[in-house]
Amino acid sequence: MNLYPTAEHTCSYLPTQLAREAVIDPSQPLTPHHYQQLLAMGFRRSGPYAYRTACRICRACIAVRIPLDAPLVLRRRHRRLLKRNADCQVRMVAGRMQPEHRSLYHRYLEHRHGSSGMRELCADDLLDPTGNLSCLCEIRVGGRLLAYTVVDCTPDAWSAVYTVFDPQEQHRGLGNFAILRTHGLAKAAGADFLYLGYWIQAAPQMGYKTEFRPLQVFLDRRWRPFAEGLRFEDNAPP
Repeated sequence: MNLYPTAEHTCSYLPTQLAREAVIDPSQPLTPHHYQQLLAMGFRRSGPYAYRTACRICRACIAVRIPLDAPLVLRRRHRRLLKRNADCQVRMVAGRMQPEHRSLYHRYLEHRHGSSGMRELCADDLLDPTGNLSCLCEIRVGGRLLAYTVVDCTPDAWSAVYTVFDPQEQHRGLGNFAILRTHGLAKAAGADFLYLGYWIQAAPQMGYKTEFRPLQVFLDRRWRPFAEGLRFEDNAPP
């Protein structure tokens, strides 16, 4: 497996740190089977690239996933979210951006990421360009699109890539609601894991990921229960 390190750049989540990624040779197409193996090794997809973090000093980024062979432990806030969004219709559709998806993405970026690097991407950049992996988990009310999650689907695992929601519906908690419903759909489809990308303990905006239990973390090249992973001292920035 050929890996190519990127140039160092300022970390989006820990601005005092320099980040770097190791990217799989982009000439190798990401088939569902191949990407499933990469997910199990802590990789993530961005556009056509599968990558893992390869920072020279910092080790704060930790891949996390939810095993689907055990019931999801619903916290009180999760139950409230399910009740609050009981009027929503959720469905999986093909991974193709329509005008309404692009319009929602633009409104979301204007509200949530006014000056971040996400503004350099368009909605279509969230999808796997080969068409082999990506689907959309849509959330609608009365036909109106409120949110969608880009989900990469492999035979035994799903990976939640990015969730976009209507800023005017922020009170609904659609980001967490999307994970709850994607979890149910993945389990019904027979997947073994739902991957949530990277988690950084020092980044408060990522804290929601640890609300989902059971949760596993990828440390020392193997998956461990979240509680066990917290005992490691080397997953914090210097």
